[in-house]
Amino acid sequence: MNFKMKDVEKWSLRYAFVKGWVSLFFRLTFKKFSIKGLENVPKNKPIILAPNHQNALTDALAIVFSLHGQPVFLSRADIFKNKLAAYFLNIFKLVPVYRIRDGKDSLSNNQETFETSIKVLENNKILCLFPEGAHIGMKSMLPHKKAVPRIAFLAGEKTNFEIDLQVIPVGIYYTHYYNFRSDLVVQYGKPIPLKEYFDIYRSEGELKATQVLKDKIYDEVSQLCVNVPDKDDYPIYEQGFELYREKVCKKSGLKQTPANKVKAEQSIISTLKSYLDEHLSEKEGLLQAASAYKRLKEKLCLSDETLNRGEIKGVEAIKSLFIFTILLPFSIFGAILHGWLFYITHYSIRKNIKDQQFYSSFSLGLSTISFTIWFIVLFVIFAFVLKNWLLSLLIVFVTIPCGIIAWEMCQLILKMCNRFKISSLNKSDNIDFKELKENRAILISKFNGILN
Repeated sequence: MNFKMKDVEKWSLRYAFVKGWVSLFFRLTFKKFSIKGLENVPKNKPIILAPNHQNALTDALAIVFSLHGQPVFLSRADIFKNKLAAYFLNIFKLVPVYRIRDGKDSLSNNQETFETSIKVLENNKILCLFPEGAHIGMKSMLPHKKAVPRIAFLAGEKTNFEIDLQVIPVGIYYTHYYNFRSDLVVQYGKPIPLKEYFDIYRSEGELKATQVLKDKIYDEVSQLCVNVPDKDDYPIYEQGFELYREKVCKKSGLKQTPANKVKAEQSIISTLKSYLDEHLSEKEGLLQAASAYKRLKEKLCLSDETLNRGEIKGVEAIKSLFIFTILLPFSIFGAILHGWLFYITHYSIRKNIKDQQFYSSFSLGLSTISFTIWFIVLFVIFAFVLKNWLLSLLIVFVTIPCGIIAWEMCQLILKMCNRFKISSLNKSDNIDFKELKENRAILISKFNGILN
């Protein structure tokens, strides 16, 4: 226990080195990594970051690689059970928090965790807590726990409420939770000074102050992320995003950037919720159509992007094949060197992971270790053959974009094949495809009426 707690508030050379190297793999994982609102994070002040939590350890890494410095994280204790995992979690300054499910006797260990947290804040460092206390694999938030207010008020008590503590709400958004080369947005909101809440704590008690602060943080985080309020109706909102996100951006004059997708989905939530609240009788029919539409898309392996574009035209096919042909040498080079290892680190492990929100976390960790070793092996092989270590190093680095090109070309061919597949399905009497089109037509008709 003690080795995880020792001096986490101090700058760490090991942290800096590992952060620099892992950031290469993290940024390659995402096609676009957008960071907004960094100007809202004050310097040389004690800070508690309060992000939404959707994607296991990837959320923590999103914070790490969007910020300068070395934030300390509080995380659930069960992920420290594996010694190897605990070692790497320790590098990134994750401190365990024990819950009743970890055993009643273990709760006493939290005293050291709280003391460590206060020490971090007293040294004007950044502490990050996920207020929901658990991740949820959808664009929605769980109710906030009391961990942030508790640590904030403990820090206040220890400093006679003179600490200039700030809580920064953070919104994290993924276009897809575990697909390679998806988009990621991290948005930092305006600081919430704790002075007002310290006053409530002293005048009206801990219970009142905790509830008021929890509500404030929840509201502020909600404005920075996509938070579907009615989880039972999630399929309606989810298909609304897929079918209408681009249209909302265009209607609002916004470019199709990841950050603007957040705004578009927030707008869709607001409009859909108002409509559904006033038309409860229509909700069940919409829910059935949305659920059936999603199920049939997955069964037929079709995406909304493919369905929106429809059957492929001759000119489009020729253009795609031309691009593929031009980039083929780079694709073959990247696929031969890295394709097999990419499959192992991204797909072969999934059947062994019970919680799919850990897919990206495990893939990133395994990729970082495996590809680091593989790059060293390649360097040694090229250096032995070419007798030139500088050229060998250059070739190894060139293989990285070649690997990305190989993946992108696979996606290009897959998308083209899926559009040929639509042509085939349109000519056939496939019952599933007919039902898919029927449900899609219902949703588009309804969303056109609601969202316009």
